[in-house]
Amino acid sequence: MASTSERNQSESDMDCDEIICDLSDTSDTEIYSYHDTDSEQNSEADEELPIDDSEFYFGKDGVTKWKKTMWQKTQIRTRSTNIISQLPGPKSEAKSIESESDAFTKIIDNDMVQKIVDCTNAYISNIKEHFYRERDAKLTSVTEILALFGLLIMSGVKRAAHLTYKELWAVDGSGVEIVRAIMSQDRFLFLLRCLRFDDITTRKERKKLDKLAPIREFVEAFVYNCKKLYTPGGVDMVNQMCGTYSVGRRTNRWPLCLFFDLLNVAGINSEIIFKSLNINSPRVPRRIFLKNISLQLFQDHLKIRSQLKNLPRSLHDLIILHCKKAESPEIEMSVESEPKKRKRCYVCPSTKGSMTQIICYKCRRHICQRHSSNICKDCE
Repeated sequence: MASTSERNQSESDMDCDEIICDLSDTSDTEIYSYHDTDSEQNSEADEELPIDDSEFYFGKDGVTKWKKTMWQKTQIRTRSTNIISQLPGPKSEAKSIESESDAFTKIIDNDMVQKIVDCTNAYISNIKEHFYRERDAKLTSVTEILALFGLLIMSGVKRAAHLTYKELWAVDGSGVEIVRAIMSQDRFLFLLRCLRFDDITTRKERKKLDKLAPIREFVEAFVYNCKKLYTPGGVDMVNQMCGTYSVGRRTNRWPLCLFFDLLNVAGINSEIIFKSLNINSPRVPRRIFLKNISLQLFQDHLKIRSQLKNLPRSLHDLIILHCKKAESPEIEMSVESEPKKRKRCYVCPSTKGSMTQIICYKCRRHICQRHSSNICKDCE
């Protein structure tokens, strides 16, 4: 009788022979293994490769470890929004800009201004019957609307956001002289009251679907022009820059309030575009840049005003004076650069001559207030 170990050994050999025979007879049958050979090989490889402890920080337990370098994803597709396809700067549409006002009128272009003129005139036509004099409700024009923009920008340059408009038109020497040459205070306030940006006859239907209907078309054209002219390269402190020389005024009409904000942004964007095109030019402070925009927007309207025959003589002389300054800016610079010395009026008798700092714009001689208006009598 065989021992138990011999019997078990023979049974085991017999089982192995049966398994081998079965495998050889089934050539078309898939063979399954209960062992993951890949994982076994990987585990063996892991056991063989030493771990570089210098790449990790270990915890107090000696087991927990943190990698010293940040883990980075590899072979990840970059989002299209993070791909720079064009360097920041002016686009081809902005290459024709030659002056400060050119940059401004590229952002608020002629089509946008003409739309404002048409919509504003439509509103004026509806309310003119309430005015006693026809001239008090006169229709506006493109040159006058641009001059209105210039006055708003000039008020921002003078930081007059918290002043009444009456102070800007003051004739006691505390006002801004050029604003009286552009238009009267009443005309300025009338235009602000009537300023419209859409067709009022269709607004009611459009407002059912769009709460921004009163100024929607203007806003979309403004954004389109900004994108067309410049590729942004970052985020500026727009709120702070707008607040420094803001054109904003207190108003109960929210479309006008939004328009003031867009006018502020137009000043900032036009400065960025203009300076990007003139990198080698001397640096000009933002206040002077905005002032130049306003003065250039005045020019065409000043020329029209200078041809009016029904203006007071003193006002007409003031308009002529600023027209000549616009045509010969170098004269204005020479006038401002001269020190204001007191000298005797050349008209007054030598025995009773008055000492004065006033200088005739044309002949450059000292003239007292009694013998002059804005231009001395010899140069009239």
